[in-house]
Amino acid sequence: MAKRKVEIPKGSWLDKKGQRWMKVAIDVMIGGDKFLRQITMTFPVNFEMALGKYMVDMGDMDDFRDRVNQQYSSLERLRNLTFFPTGNKILRG
Repeated sequence: MAKRKVEIPKGSWLDKKGQRWMKVAIDVMIGGDKFLRQITMTFPVNFEMALGKYMVDMGDMDDFRDRVNQQYSSLERLRNLTFFPTGNKILRG
């Protein structure tokens, strides 16, 4: 089997069970063009064999919106929100 050099995402960490996690900064926009605020959320990071790299698993949009509403209840009443992960920021756990 050939060995590949795999880059571990900066700012990620392992929990006691061996799952890798990462905090992600997300810009919340109203109507897609008006900045509302920035939130941070923690997501699991999994290695994708087909791509050969680690990927953040944010789940599907319904699960994601439920998590946002649970963690940031002030956003629950707002509609027409768009979420943009900001990949250029490294956040520490």
